[in-house]
Amino acid sequence: MNRAVPERESDARPALKRLPDLSGYDTVVIGHPIWGGKMPMMFYTLLEDKGVQAALKGKTILHWATNGGSGLGDSQREITRLLPESRILPGLDLYGWGGLRSPGSIRPWLEQNGIAVRGS
Repeated sequence: MNRAVPERESDARPALKRLPDLSGYDTVVIGHPIWGGKMPMMFYTLLEDKGVQAALKGKTILHWATNGGSGLGDSQREITRLLPESRILPGLDLYGWGGLRSPGSIRPWLEQNGIAVRGS
C-alpha cells in the first residue's frame, strides 16, 4: 500500500518495458495484485497503450489477482473497459500474500478456460 496510494492519488502511469510479440497466441493470461481494491497503476499504463490494445485485439484474456480480502476489486470491470475488442473471461481471485489459497484452484481454472496444463 505504500506505493499504491501515492500512485493512485496522482493518477500515475509508471513506465513499463515493452511486451513480447503476442501474435502467436490466441489466449493471454495476465496476473496482478489488488492494492486497496484496485489494480496497480502500472496495469493502466499497460492496458491503455494503443499498441498493447492492438496486440490484444480479438484475443481471449484471462486474469488472476492476488488480494488480501477484496477479491478481484474493480479489475474485471476495468480490464473489460480498457480492452473492449478482446474477449475477457472471468478472473480468478487468489486470496493471501502468496495468492495460493490452494494450488489446486489454479489448474481447474486454467483447464476450464481451455488452457492445457502439463505436469503436476
